[in-house]
Amino acid sequence: MVMAIAPILVVFGAIYHWYPKITGRMLNDTLGKFHFWVTFIGSYGIYYPMHYLGMMGVPRRYYAIGGTDFIPASAHFVNEWITIAALIVGAVQLVFLYNLISSYFNGKPSVATLNATTLEWQTPTPRRSTATLARPCRWSIAGLRLQRAGRRR
Repeated sequence: MVMAIAPILVVFGAIYHWYPKITGRMLNDTLGKFHFWVTFIGSYGIYYPMHYLGMMGVPRRYYAIGGTDFIPASAHFVNEWITIAALIVGAVQLVFLYNLISSYFNGKPSVATLNATTLEWQTPTPRRSTATLARPCRWSIAGLRLQRAGRRR
């Protein structure tokens, strides 16, 4: 599960983190939380029952099954459960795409609400041409506070 889901959740996290910086619009927070929790819990609904199937001795590949007399009836229910969970998680990805598209056109404008102090968040959002950017402050919180107060270091 770690190798399958962790990279996907990292990509979703990066999109949620950088979307306001790239587009200048905030994503819908309620839809984002709904997408995260259904994807997170749904992925456990997909992969955790597979451990049960493995402990029952069900082969992972169809060509290796051969005769199915040894597979108990509960394995069929577990496979149905996994299929339903996968369909739900797949449908929730449409909510994610809807959130991206609708927020691009109707989202609140993003401002420096994160109070981030790293250099990439010092540029305007959305970014203008590099020829019009002022030289950023040094890598310090004190320099950021001076810049916000109207004085440059």
